[in-house]
Formats: sequence, structure tokens, C-alpha cells
Amino acid sequence: MELTGAFAVKNLRVGLGFQLIENLGIRAGLVVPELDFDRYYVTVGAGFSLGGLSVDAAYVLQSELGESLVLSATFLFGELFAPAPAPTPTPR
Repeated sequence: MELTGAFAVKNLRVGLGFQLIENLGIRAGLVVPELDFDRYYVTVGAGFSLGGLSVDAAYVLQSELGESLVLSATFLFGELFAPAPAPTPTPR
């Protein structure tokens, strides 16, 4: 493999996350697009999961585009489509 061209950093992203309890986490971050510190923006968010359902919310504070709220939900169907586990024999 050969790399041609110069290595350039386009964006700087720094973040920190903390798990409050088993199913709830919070996070915050800082994004500097194209390393232009005059255009930086801050993000904060939280996520909750229960069983196969995860819900995430993020709040993006940008000076150029304004404020945005981003919501997402994910559901894992793995147990619905996976074959049932074989019963384990009980010792006698």
C-alpha cells in the first residue's frame, strides 16, 4: 500500500461520555470544522437503552446554522429472528 499526497486534518472532534446508570449515559463534545476555531460548535446528548430498544437525543449548538435537536431510536430484532436455543439437558 502506498500513500500519496499530504496528510491533512479536516475536522477536530473531542468528546466525553459518562454512564450514569446501567441503561443511561450522557455525553458532550466540541467540533471544530476545518480547524477554524471561529466556527466551533458544542454538542450535548443522552442515550437510554432497555432490552433491544435504544433512544438517543443530541442537542447541537451552532452559531451559523442555529440550534438542532437530533433524535434517534434503534431496535434490535435479533431475538425475534434468531432460532430458539436448544434446551440444556438437566442432570439426573
